[in-house]
Amino acid sequence: MAAAQETIQPTHKVLYHIVKGPGRKNSWRRFGAGFVNSDGSLNVVIDLFPGQHFQLRDPNVPEPPPEPPSKGRPAKTPSKGKK
Repeated sequence: MAAAQETIQPTHKVLYHIVKGPGRKNSWRRFGAGFVNSDGSLNVVIDLFPGQHFQLRDPNVPEPPPEPPSKGRPAKTPSKGKK
């Protein structure tokens, strides 16, 4: 029986600084690393700033305002304590 191979997922992403070289040759230099959090944000460590950590997150998106009640029937509001 063949053993099932497990796919090893990387735990981080590598940050590179790309320096344009002569002609079309570029030099890729490792510059730091990023670690994906369970909420999809990234913790970033940049070698240029030792001991400091950065966080990349999606921008805060405000919630849309509630829709006004439609014309015709008024919106029902729950009564508090009255029966």
